Amino acid sequence: STTMVELGGVPHFVGASETHDQTSFLFSPPSWERTVLWDRHSGVMYMVQVPGSDRILSITDFYPIFKSADANIYELKKQGAYTEPWSARKVLSVPYVHRIGVVKGADKHYLLCCALCESKEFQDDWSKPGSLFIAPIGSDDEAPLPMEKIYPGLTKNHGLCIVNESMAY
Repeated sequence: STTMVELGGVPHFVGASETHDQTSFLFSPPSWERTVLWDRHSGVMYMVQVPGSDRILSITDFYPIFKSADANIYELKKQGAYTEPWSARKVLSVPYVHRIGVVKGADKHYLLCCALCESKEFQDDWSKPGSLFIAPIGSDDEAPLPMEKIYPGLTKNHGLCIVNESMAY
């Protein structure tokens, strides 16, 4: 998984693996120097920056092929300079979470979590559909996010598209 994040007004890139025991990196311009974000914690399907902050939310523990009952959302936060390792803490457990995104509400940002299914007995078992969940994003020192199911019954829920009103068409 790769994503762009803006840190100190400068675009950076983040790269993380879905395979076991890999290291995730932050790449900083102009030399694209590589910094360890976190080590030996992977299964990353998607990452997103919390707008207006130096926090990154990441799906972890989603391993091929659909060995994802223990998938989580972790928050990564810089400790000092961007070139130092970041802290990581689990904020949610969401079995089979495959995509996440952040939307802005009237008073705060919200995390959307898309789960492929509720559970699986075998790889091609789609008998227990997934759901779309939402959780308010608080300050960076708050307890794990309270999550609410807002759209159940989504079979093979692989995608998520958030359109920014300011996007040019």
